[in-house]
Amino acid sequence: MESTATLVNIAPPTQYFFSTPDIKDAILFAHHSHPLYFVTSDLKHMEIKDAQSGRIIAVWSRRELLPDTVTFPHRNEGHPVNVNKWLKKIQLPDGLHGYIMDTDWGPYTWKVISRYRYKLFTDSDADRVLATVSHKPKPSSNYRALILESIAEPVRDDIVVAYLIQRQRLILEDKAMDLCVGKERW
Repeated sequence: MESTATLVNIAPPTQYFFSTPDIKDAILFAHHSHPLYFVTSDLKHMEIKDAQSGRIIAVWSRRELLPDTVTFPHRNEGHPVNVNKWLKKIQLPDGLHGYIMDTDWGPYTWKVISRYRYKLFTDSDADRVLATVSHKPKPSSNYRALILESIAEPVRDDIVVAYLIQRQRLILEDKAMDLCVGKERW
């Protein structure tokens, strides 16, 4: 009996870009003519909508005294979840820290490579990178947000929401640090 191998071409990773360097009132897209998400935000809230259907994907609420929350209207009966429970900070075996992201598809691990670079893995395969994130855009006409492997498409909404929350946290931390050292930001 002869055996034949079937090779499957895996789709290349998709790069996602923002319409502006600031995520306030931004559009996230893979191609300029095809917006995927609309992001509106202020200091206390961020709303992420599907650009095609207008459906709200998630709402992040930043609170001063209580933990921040994220609400997925089509999950959890629309009840908010503490961000610290959905994106739980952990210490990884290699000494770096990361975040466990709890999704309908199972847990995923965000590994913090540096202050502005994160990588996403499944809990079952810590060697295969599913997404790469750069929170600090490089000076260019394209404001790259993340690179997503095709196998991670089913959890793209969660990945985008987690990316936006983490990026907003870094922006707020940077602004606080600038205020402490007296540096002006425009």
